[in-house]
Amino acid sequence: MAFWSGETLKNRLAEVIENNGGDEARIECASYQLRLGGQVFVTRDRSLDDEQNRIQHLTNENNLVTVPPGQFAFLLTEESVSVPADAFALISMRSGRKFQGLINVSGFHVDPGYKGQLVFGVYNAGPQNIVLSKGEELFLIVFADLDRKSDQIKKVPGYAGIRGKWVEGMTEQVFSPMFLKRQMERLTEEHRDMGMAIASMKGRDAFHMGLSGIALTFVAIAVAAGVAVTTSDWAKASAGMWITEAQNAYRDAACKDTADSVAQTTVVCNSNPPANVPIAARQGSGASTKTKVPAGN
Repeated sequence: MAFWSGETLKNRLAEVIENNGGDEARIECASYQLRLGGQVFVTRDRSLDDEQNRIQHLTNENNLVTVPPGQFAFLLTEESVSVPADAFALISMRSGRKFQGLINVSGFHVDPGYKGQLVFGVYNAGPQNIVLSKGEELFLIVFADLDRKSDQIKKVPGYAGIRGKWVEGMTEQVFSPMFLKRQMERLTEEHRDMGMAIASMKGRDAFHMGLSGIALTFVAIAVAAGVAVTTSDWAKASAGMWITEAQNAYRDAACKDTADSVAQTTVVCNSNPPANVPIAARQGSGASTKTKVPAGN
């Protein structure tokens, strides 16, 4: 197997490039530069853009397409190629775009007998948007000889555009590193806000607990003071004096009522009678006295 030189490629250019036989000015060393065609499909970050994914058609007026970081794209070539039965081809991205992070994630070879446009599946692994333009020399193709003309060739028609079935599974959210980075930033912010809210709640709880502790301290002091007062000698003496005065007042009132209702009975009332007066003397002159009579001579 031998790769074609630039001279061989020039001699067979009309055989392998179907667009007006190709352009010799696009031969670069041993490769041919393929251009970006009129159809592209780029996935979108649905968290930032709700617009439905669709195949875009580029024109001379609307000729730009942007591949955001972390997104995939299908890119159609302008040229249609025809690989001879005694050769096969290898394809790649130009180095300038690869260094920006645009990498080819689709196949890297073209089978013998293939005829049609090429579709590149690419991924932006870089940190910035990559803007492409229609007609940009974006891809490279090189040819190599087989050891013989093969009967095992591609017999089905080649591509003539981006097919709808390719993009069916690419319309939902692509979980790219950039998307995951934004999700992590959002979760970090929510976690920080939650931590601040919890800290604020703990502060309020500590304040309330402090107030409760102060209130309980005052209650305990009041209870202790009440117990101390009620159990002191002064408190007991004060309570005894009050009870004595109440008893004397009640007795005075009872004596007065009895004197008014029973005129024959004289009750000598003394609020505080001396303790050494005999009981008979306390009852007064109204009490009956027995006289002892001598038994006789």
